Amino acid sequence: MSKKVVIIIITIVVISAVLIGLNFVRKNTSFLTTTVDPVVINDNNSNQVPGDNEELSQWQNLQSKKLVVPAQYVDMVPKDKSLNVPPNMTISVYAAGLGEARFMAVVDEEKVFVTDKRGRVLLLRDQDKDGVVDKIDVVVESLQRPHGLAWDNGDLYIAEEHRIIVFEGDADGDFENPRTVIPDLPNDGGHFTRTVEIGPDENLYISVGSSCNVCEEKDDRRATILKYSKQGKFLGYVGRGLRNTVGFTFYDDSLVGVDNGRDWLGDDTPPDEVNILSLESHGLE
Repeated sequence: MSKKVVIIIITIVVISAVLIGLNFVRKNTSFLTTTVDPVVINDNNSNQVPGDNEELSQWQNLQSKKLVVPAQYVDMVPKDKSLNVPPNMTISVYAAGLGEARFMAVVDEEKVFVTDKRGRVLLLRDQDKDGVVDKIDVVVESLQRPHGLAWDNGDLYIAEEHRIIVFEGDADGDFENPRTVIPDLPNDGGHFTRTVEIGPDENLYISVGSSCNVCEEKDDRRATILKYSKQGKFLGYVGRGLRNTVGFTFYDDSLVGVDNGRDWLGDDTPPDEVNILSLESHGLE
């Protein structure tokens, strides 16, 4: 094979690789061509945060406080750690050795349920009410990446990657076999955490992250917050285009959620968001 033929073959391979790469970028980063009016951005960023100004100011003047570690957890927590907290607060270890703990559902000052991403739901007990857990029970195990929890008058809703189940029982963690409420959440890769909360209207609100870093979704339920009845009936979308709203809560007639931005552009780019979704404007009141 002559040197000229080899050069031609290499050139064709390089051009093909470039074209494939450009096609991938075009399909997966089309958002880069979108322009947003700076005025809209400024107006959006100047939204007033609900709450008392004095209450908010304490979170703007944080102080470094040493983490207090109870004796029973000294060997389970790194030593000499500090965190920034408001001046009138301290911070201490409540429980340790929980695996890959994710979300909590607080029952009362003695009992807290916690998901462990490795497949378990734990019940933490502070039996003497001293602010430190002294007993940890495994409520259920062998789940598929459990994440979100919602406590509802004796019923414990658990969000697995592919479904929502509910244990109907009591605050002591003595549950019957779980009932599957929603059996078919998207389960095809990408963001796997599912968060479930009980809304002010007593319905279930569930966040489902995107299936990829940046792409056009094939499943409309991806990158959304969904609304279902407690019987599992789909009631609609609360928000769409929400890449991965891992945590959210309710404030008056709004849903407030923290949305994680795309990866691989740097630690601070793009910045993550706190989105305020009006339940009234979505017809969900």
